[in-house]
Amino acid sequence: MNLRSVLFGCQVFGAHFASTGMGRIVNIASLAGQNGGSATGAHYAAAKGGAITLTKVFARDLAAQGVTVNAISPGPLDLPIVHESVPADKLDKVIAGIPVGRLGSAAYIADVAVMLASPDAYFANGACWDVNGGLFMR
Repeated sequence: MNLRSVLFGCQVFGAHFASTGMGRIVNIASLAGQNGGSATGAHYAAAKGGAITLTKVFARDLAAQGVTVNAISPGPLDLPIVHESVPADKLDKVIAGIPVGRLGSAAYIADVAVMLASPDAYFANGACWDVNGGLFMR
């Protein structure tokens, strides 16, 4: 489901935006798609890695029609589900391993998505925006 939604979303919205001559698609990938997803499982990591690849494919195919396609790959976020599902001692170890020393902000991920969806973001295309506190750098 994680990968199929990206494929169909890019196909449907990409075709619509291309017909209007302008559009922005922002896919949500994950750090797991870049590092193999040690905590998330193979199925999730593979789907998110596929989302990054589909982002690049559609970015290339739609650029000439004024459509940009980018992805955001968040790392561990400060969300209630994280605090509820990860034991405190394990979460402390995760946080200790993040170079900035804290979990990420979901609101900031939204801010990055809004920026990438802006009409002014015409030159950002085919990129995977890593927002992970320094866990994965390239």
